[in-house]
Amino acid sequence: MKARILRENSHRDIRAEVIVKRLGAEESSNNPDLIIGTGASFSQSILEEKALKVATTMPEAHKDKFDIIITPSYEPHEAGDNIITTIGLVNSVNKEILEEKGGDKKIYAVLVGGKHAVGNITIEDANKLADIINGIEGASFLVTNCSRTEKRTFEALKEQIEGEFYDYKENRETENPYLKMLDKADGIIVTGDSVRMISESCSSGKPVFIYPPLDKPFQYEPLWKELKDGGFARILDKNNDFNFEPEKPLDEAGRVAEIIRKKLLK
Repeated sequence: MKARILRENSHRDIRAEVIVKRLGAEESSNNPDLIIGTGASFSQSILEEKALKVATTMPEAHKDKFDIIITPSYEPHEAGDNIITTIGLVNSVNKEILEEKGGDKKIYAVLVGGKHAVGNITIEDANKLADIINGIEGASFLVTNCSRTEKRTFEALKEQIEGEFYDYKENRETENPYLKMLDKADGIIVTGDSVRMISESCSSGKPVFIYPPLDKPFQYEPLWKELKDGGFARILDKNNDFNFEPEKPLDEAGRVAEIIRKKLLK
């Protein structure tokens, strides 16, 4: 099986790359069986080619020209026989790439988002999050931020939580320990504003607790509910049972790859 990836040199390329890897396909532009990329990366001439055409984001036009269009379920979208919805985002994290850890003291990775087009993780959120975290007994914490986290919010967490902190914004030129944190953690606490971090956390197969921001104009509440109802995560509060274990890892990359495989074999 040969696949051509239409790259746009952005973080969204990872979705196509992961699906092609899960298919076990050879990447080739010479008579490919599959052409895959974001909806915007397909030109009119490419849409006329005979290969199976898969868009990893919703195209603005010519939707009927695609064999498969992949879109997160929480985003508004029209129905169609060629549309596949995913829980969260297709990503490269899976249980197999993370080693199992064990120990007497539980380790939690704490992943902090930040300022968003329609909201923020504020100092008030930091205070509430720290209050919940400090109530978790017999645990240690690895805390990191992202490019959107405001400095004052991260500083408020540093002042209130005893743990190891990695400031991504100040150390982005060095190795990012994000995957190592997911690897080392027994559980993950993630703020609900970051679909990418939520999706990757749930794909790890580890217990995930989603912190709902106080400012909730985010469109992501349906995603939190879908993950909770599916047994992939819990909504973080003081009454959580921190012995929660997910029923199974989220594996949207594998599920989408299998759908594409079956279509190619028809």
